[in-house]
Amino acid sequence: LVQAIASALLDNVAYLAPPGSITGDHPFGVRSAYLSCSKQLKEPLYLDRNSTVFSRDFRQLPQWICYDSVVRKTIRDGSSVTVMKNITPIDPAWLGELAKGTRLLSLGS
Repeated sequence: LVQAIASALLDNVAYLAPPGSITGDHPFGVRSAYLSCSKQLKEPLYLDRNSTVFSRDFRQLPQWICYDSVVRKTIRDGSSVTVMKNITPIDPAWLGELAKGTRLLSLGS
């Protein structure tokens, strides 16, 4: 079932941001930020606090996820944050096989 969800959401895959990969001032901790695999989304993404996979402890967060949609929310200080909705943890080993034959997979020379 999880592979079926991942195959439907291949263009909405994100991974937990490695330490030091996000610079600048952000309203939430960068340890809990995700980076989209899509070149269209450049800003850090965060899990919805109502998600079952949300955790305040970044060590408990899944490394790779797929999401249904993103929503830009304004927080108390007036800044905005991009939040992912309908999150499913995935195994990145599946991605190559699931993306075969799609325009989402391109191999280097």
